[in-house]
Amino acid sequence: MFMTLRPDQTAKIQAAIQAGWIGHESDLLDLGLSVLFAQSAPAPSAQTPRQAADRIRSLRKGKNLPQGMSLHDLIHEGRA
Repeated sequence: MFMTLRPDQTAKIQAAIQAGWIGHESDLLDLGLSVLFAQSAPAPSAQTPRQAADRIRSLRKGKNLPQGMSLHDLIHEGRA
């Protein structure tokens, strides 16, 4: 793969090398990919699906729609 960098990107990469953050230009790609995949990796679930459903139900208790309003009404109110 060949990449063409803008002058500002080249300057930032050189600054990162001089600061000792990376040793070589290719290290930046490795670092960027590891950060990208670390952020997008799903967090492991510490709950079973049953526990998650029970938690959702408990959080919902006492939270009702206003008198005379349906879920359909609420959805369309948000669009107005």
